[in-house]
Amino acid sequence: MSATFRRLLLLELRETLRQPLTWAVFVPLLLAMFIGAATGATHVEHERRLLQVIATEQAAALGEAKAAAERYAVPSDLKIEYHRDPTDAFGYMNWFLVTHAVKPPLPLGALALGQSDLYPSHVRIDFNSIFPDAAYDPGNPHELKLGAFDLAFVLIYLSPLALIALTATRLTGEQESGILRLIAAQPIGPRLVAAAKYSAIAIVSVAVVVGGAALALAAQSQLIFEPPLGLIAISICLWVLLWIALAAWTASFWRGAIGSIVTLVLLWATMTVLLPAGAALLVEVTHPAPSRIAYIDSSREAMDGFYGDEAEVHAAWFSRFPDFATSAPEAVKSAEVKRFARDDYYRRSLLPQREQFETRTQAVLTTGDWLRLLSPAMMLDNMLQTAAGTDIRRHANFLASADAYSERLRRFFEPLALANAANPRRSCDQCPGRLNFTRYEDVPVFEPDMSVGAGLRWSAWTCLYLAALVALFSVAASRRLREWPL
Repeated sequence: MSATFRRLLLLELRETLRQPLTWAVFVPLLLAMFIGAATGATHVEHERRLLQVIATEQAAALGEAKAAAERYAVPSDLKIEYHRDPTDAFGYMNWFLVTHAVKPPLPLGALALGQSDLYPSHVRIDFNSIFPDAAYDPGNPHELKLGAFDLAFVLIYLSPLALIALTATRLTGEQESGILRLIAAQPIGPRLVAAAKYSAIAIVSVAVVVGGAALALAAQSQLIFEPPLGLIAISICLWVLLWIALAAWTASFWRGAIGSIVTLVLLWATMTVLLPAGAALLVEVTHPAPSRIAYIDSSREAMDGFYGDEAEVHAAWFSRFPDFATSAPEAVKSAEVKRFARDDYYRRSLLPQREQFETRTQAVLTTGDWLRLLSPAMMLDNMLQTAAGTDIRRHANFLASADAYSERLRRFFEPLALANAANPRRSCDQCPGRLNFTRYEDVPVFEPDMSVGAGLRWSAWTCLYLAALVALFSVAASRRLREWPL
């Protein structure tokens, strides 16, 4: 760093900090950051309270089942049906078991709400539903489509506008006022002057934007020092530097202050609005969603097919368990076999249609990953959502895990229920309860995914992507600023 550049940089830093415009822009931006962080923190705390309520409900249901098991294990004249008996495996599975698949917020969940206000943080595993994701209400779509004013929104949409306001006239304004001629008369080149001016605003802007985001999260007790945090900070720094590099590149055309402002605003609108909208439209055209009406029609056909040959469906399913089918062939008429066979028939009938939706979702996600390369705003938005754990990919994986958990529970209870159906003897003839199931602690529990690996990967890729763009536009601006304009 030459002595001349050092003096120019210090001069520009003092001038930047003294200008009323600097604080007129940054103070509202900081206020917006604190509001956005508060929005994210409120949503995270709401989800955590909701999951705590769910955990309390599950514990209470388990306690009630154990208390009832103790009462029904004592000889009594009381008579109860199997569906009211928590000591019967089939009865407990269908009417007493309260369990959920849950998607807890990640430590950095307050960064971006993403898709978390569109999709649920939990799904109850209800064996009256063939697929677990059919058992929740997504809420009012007219309210959900409005989105949320979170910290990611401020960083992606508002901070570039603030930077445009501060950088768009850095050289072009001086050109129009005539000051640039006085500067050009000095023994100093345009590269050095531009480097000092844009370096000064870069130092101030990075400190305000990155520091403001950190303070906003810290004020809500959401600044968690997780592995992706450092890469996120670097990505936000590069996002700020990208807009400063764009401002320098735009100024290098010497089109005047108005021309620079219009160009930068058009770039902002293209990155944040036009390209995302075009990418979404392209995805819809290239990967049309399967018909939900056809799915409903398939569900009706599956029901008709089942009731058209119900006995054969029962026998075919029961034959998968040769030990029970040989030792107790009359169990094929039991409520357990009828229920398990029906659910299995419906699931196998509807699974091809379900797979069409899942295949389309994966294709959309893959295409979206490539289309994000068109816009730095899309890359940063996806990175923040992934680091926060509010992206659509995590939700898709959550639904797949919920379905796998539901099937795991079925596989756990099926042999127990079939054993009771094949040999319905009681261990206590005078007791109200059947007492064939008291292994409540052995029931599988859902293990939520709290991995931050995806956030690390996307943060690293976003850093490299933004760094390449910053270098590209910085070099382009430097090459164009070799001489003063005539």
